[in-house]
Amino acid sequence: MEIYNCSRDNSNACFFDLYPGSYTYNASDGGTNWEGTITVTEGNCPILELSY
Repeated sequence: MEIYNCSRDNSNACFFDLYPGSYTYNASDGGTNWEGTITVTEGNCPILELSY
Protein backbone atom coordinates (compact mmCIF):
# COMPACT_ATOMS: atom_id res chain seq x y z
CA MET A 1 0.00 0.00 0.00
CA GLU A 2 1.35 3.38 -0.92
CA ILE A 3 0.53 6.05 1.63
CA TYR A 4 -0.74 8.45 -1.03
CA ASN A 5 -3.00 5.76 -2.50
CA CYS A 6 -4.99 4.97 0.61
CA SER A 7 -8.39 3.73 -0.53
CA ARG A 8 -11.43 3.13 1.63
CA ASP A 9 -12.42 -0.21 0.09
CA ASN A 10 -12.49 -2.04 3.47
CA SER A 11 -8.96 -3.34 2.95
CA ASN A 12 -7.02 -0.24 4.02
CA ALA A 13 -7.20 2.24 6.85
CA CYS A 14 -5.24 5.48 6.91
CA PHE A 15 -5.01 7.96 9.72
CA PHE A 16 -3.18 11.17 8.92
CA ASP A 17 -4.04 13.19 12.01
CA LEU A 18 -2.96 11.06 14.98
CA TYR A 19 -1.36 12.80 17.93
CA PRO A 20 1.89 11.37 19.26
CA GLY A 21 1.29 8.43 21.59
CA SER A 22 0.69 4.70 21.64
CA TYR A 23 -2.37 3.23 19.95
CA THR A 24 -3.73 -0.29 20.19
CA TYR A 25 -5.35 -1.99 17.22
CA ASN A 26 -7.24 -5.16 16.44
CA ALA A 27 -8.49 -6.49 13.14
CA SER A 28 -9.97 -9.66 11.74
CA ASP A 29 -10.77 -11.02 8.32
CA GLY A 30 -12.99 -13.79 9.69
CA GLY A 31 -10.17 -16.33 9.83
CA THR A 32 -7.10 -14.45 11.02
CA ASN A 33 -6.92 -11.97 13.88
CA TRP A 34 -4.33 -9.27 14.48
CA GLU A 35 -3.76 -7.09 17.51
CA GLY A 36 -0.97 -5.00 18.87
CA THR A 37 0.30 -1.52 19.61
CA ILE A 38 1.82 1.10 17.36
CA THR A 39 3.64 4.20 18.57
CA VAL A 40 3.39 7.54 16.81
CA THR A 41 6.06 10.15 17.53
CA GLU A 42 6.15 13.72 16.32
CA GLY A 43 7.66 13.93 12.86
CA ASN A 44 7.32 10.15 12.42
CA CYS A 45 5.07 8.46 9.87
CA PRO A 46 4.78 4.80 10.89
CA ILE A 47 3.23 2.33 8.48
CA LEU A 48 1.86 -0.97 9.70
CA GLU A 49 0.95 -3.71 7.25
CA LEU A 50 -1.03 -6.70 8.45
CA SER A 51 -0.28 -9.89 6.57
CA TYR A 52 -0.87 -13.63 6.83
